[in-house]
Amino acid sequence: ANVWYENYQGGPRLKSEDLCETCVQMQCKKLRALAQLDDDSKQLSELVKKCDSECAPYLKVGQDIPNSVLATKVWISKESLRNWKKIAKRAIDGPSQVALDKADQNKENEVQQVSSEEGNGDIGSFNADLFCEHGNMSPDPSTRRLIPKEAWAIIEKYFSNSVMLVATDSMSCDDCRNLEQQNTIEVQRSKEIAAKQRSALGDLYCNRNRPDIDKVGELYIVSTNFVQEWKRFIKDPSRHRPVVNINNRTLICEHEKFMYPMMFVSEFLKCNEEADEMVLLITPEEWLFMEENFECDQEIKVNVLNLDKKDNLEYRPDICNTCAESWLEGAFRRQFQYQDAPIYVIRREKGETFESEDEDAPKTTNIVSGKREVKPVNPDAWMQGFAGSNSVRRSQRPRNAKGEKTYKVSATTTIKELKSKICTDFKTLLSDQHLYYGSNELDNLSKKLQDYDIPAGAKLYLEIDTAENGSMDEPMSTVETGFQGTLLQGGSAFGDTRSPSS
Repeated sequence: ANVWYENYQGGPRLKSEDLCETCVQMQCKKLRALAQLDDDSKQLSELVKKCDSECAPYLKVGQDIPNSVLATKVWISKESLRNWKKIAKRAIDGPSQVALDKADQNKENEVQQVSSEEGNGDIGSFNADLFCEHGNMSPDPSTRRLIPKEAWAIIEKYFSNSVMLVATDSMSCDDCRNLEQQNTIEVQRSKEIAAKQRSALGDLYCNRNRPDIDKVGELYIVSTNFVQEWKRFIKDPSRHRPVVNINNRTLICEHEKFMYPMMFVSEFLKCNEEADEMVLLITPEEWLFMEENFECDQEIKVNVLNLDKKDNLEYRPDICNTCAESWLEGAFRRQFQYQDAPIYVIRREKGETFESEDEDAPKTTNIVSGKREVKPVNPDAWMQGFAGSNSVRRSQRPRNAKGEKTYKVSATTTIKELKSKICTDFKTLLSDQHLYYGSNELDNLSKKLQDYDIPAGAKLYLEIDTAENGSMDEPMSTVETGFQGTLLQGGSAFGDTRSPSS
């Protein structure tokens, strides 16, 4: 040390009396406690394995463990048994002086004793999940397991305030057992109700054979929220309570009238696969069962009259023209609010048309100076049904046919941005593209898709300008005047030096 200080200088120079005796003692005690913890952990693991092998023959055949065996066993929380070493080590790594003083009192093992009085929440809650809210042992057997008393003695050194539950003396809580029995009865009753309702309303649960207003007859209307909640109960009656109320008041406007015109609701849902359904049609047979098993706050009925007549829908309660028009306008505008939705670009030759073009063309809007104008809807149309529908959901038509590409776009995507994507797939310049939606050409590059009323899932048609073939590939039939009188005219070869007249 003297040589080092002479060569490298520095300081101050520490001597043996400069060491903190208290800190050295704490560090030594900590190292001894950690070493003892490792030894105890190994011994505990061996004792637990021995206990498992002792109880396994009885559990394997489904017999109760004899009291003679249980008398030497103790209940412990599975969670506490998994984490006891980690909790004890955390207490040893950062002990208070009070804990070290308590460790000094145990000279035999020199193991740190830690109690819940020190304010450590993890240690204070050791084995806490074994007890119910009434202070007794929980009746749930999945939270506990048996260990020998010798193993508990090891754990008790680190958690002195923990309560030992001897297997023969510990009984589960009577109040909790009664509650558990009641819950079992309720779950069984819920399963019976679910089985009965699914058997009677199987088509509604599986969403098959659903009625529509394209046939004459009487139908009922319910809220989709009710159906979704009811389906959750049918799917898992042990976790969900039975549905008892049909809340149809959400379908009634402030004027105490029905606010959803079924003609436009049906068309809107058929043409928009991602639309949120707000109402569902119910057959009279299904409604009869619902009346007997549910409480409904508002009966809503639609009667489909003669399909050949104009006004062939009769509502009870009546339709509200004001609220219906407001809903239709909002539903229409929501079609043009989308993110990362697909649209389909189909290449065609000039003059070529497709039968589905008129189907995709905008029907309820005009493009005037870049602004959307919603055409006024005749209030009498709320009473009109439709004799069948030729519209097809997007998911039902073939995808990516020959010459068709799919692009993920947003309503705010500009025509220029879309055409830039098309350049790569169709190997064409942006200036050579002619893009059509229905009969409207999308020729303004600065406009957005929503400016042209293009909804998600729309089909666009692409025409590409190409060079005319034929005129550039034909051989020249006449000799240019600049080559007359030279060896380059006619069929003369470059190597032939004779004049044409010779």
